[in-house]
Amino acid sequence: MATIRLFALILGAIILQGCTQAPPAIPEPEPAPTDRAYVPALDFDRNDVYGSGRVVHVASTAELERAVTSAAPYTTIVLADGVYDDVHVVVPRGTHHLTLKAAHRRRAVIRPRGKDDDAAFIFSRANLAEEAIHDLNFVGLVVCGEGGQFIKSEGGATYSVYNVYLADLEFADLFMGVYSGLHSHDWTLDRAFVHDSRWSHAWYMMGWHHTVQNSTFKNGSHDDVALRGYYPDGEKHTYIPDPDDPSCHGNIYVVDRKNRQGFLAPDDWTHLIRNNRFLGWEMHNPQRSRWNVHLALAYGIYPGDADCGAEKVYLPPQNVEIYGNTFSNRGQPEDAHTDAIQIDAWGGLETDHPAAIHGVFVHDNVFEREREDEAFLRAGYGDPDLSKVHAEKNRVVGP
Repeated sequence: MATIRLFALILGAIILQGCTQAPPAIPEPEPAPTDRAYVPALDFDRNDVYGSGRVVHVASTAELERAVTSAAPYTTIVLADGVYDDVHVVVPRGTHHLTLKAAHRRRAVIRPRGKDDDAAFIFSRANLAEEAIHDLNFVGLVVCGEGGQFIKSEGGATYSVYNVYLADLEFADLFMGVYSGLHSHDWTLDRAFVHDSRWSHAWYMMGWHHTVQNSTFKNGSHDDVALRGYYPDGEKHTYIPDPDDPSCHGNIYVVDRKNRQGFLAPDDWTHLIRNNRFLGWEMHNPQRSRWNVHLALAYGIYPGDADCGAEKVYLPPQNVEIYGNTFSNRGQPEDAHTDAIQIDAWGGLETDHPAAIHGVFVHDNVFEREREDEAFLRAGYGDPDLSKVHAEKNRVVGP
């Protein structure tokens, strides 16, 4: 029996080694203040995070799925060390105050079943406010697997998921890390290590009050983080197809869109990117082109299906702040090209166009480039006027 147990431990260590990787030996950034970012006031070192007595220990994919789908509020699910294969859990509507944490930091490995609708965790769409999923925490896990996806918020929602804390995670070899959805708000990715992305973004960052802080990104794909727009709670949105009306395709539904810039107050914000390290890209990834970017902020309006009374549009990001980050392309292949930040704004910056982005604040960042033609700030689609970016105290190092 002892021999079998020893063999299992060795095999588990080999499997874990294929997913996990130590972050590069670079000085860690100073911890960011949490004045705006959503960070729950919980002690994640405790087994019973909420002190509720509701603690479920799991050691297999089947046990994990049962624990999540049947969880009462204020439940902590503790994942034993090991590999959880073929994970695909549909989180029920109305789930709230639920924490999934590794028994030992980054020794529980989630392997998603696939991407999109086969992501490891699907957040069910809510048609009513009381159906919204909220106050979820994922702590100390590794998510690994070629072509997989960690989280997807289901489309066609009227209300979406809020108060989500993703802490001390490692994403490796994924198609996409997180797709938060347009209604989502108050999500934070904190102290993550994201590396060797397979196809798409670490976070397709739709929604508002979303933060990435104290994290390291290495060898990304497409772009490391995609900053997009949002949509107000109480109004339905959908992509292709509309689950309630399959005859309507490629639309996001808009009620009284005329002359509306968005429902957030003018001084409210959508995205905060602070105290992170965005490191160089290798070129073995099939999605990666020779021209890449670490952060992509983008918004545009497209024609919709007039017969459905819809535009293919959501609302633009606003008051985006990017500060205290290091963008380093040191060690990239000579023919690789990676800009730090690209802004695509079909309606421009600070204009009266309904697709304009208002409030982009970029300060106290460092960009270590390998090529002279790598830009710290680049104007992309729409050719926005970068003089409208509130940029100061940024430093470019290199040729």
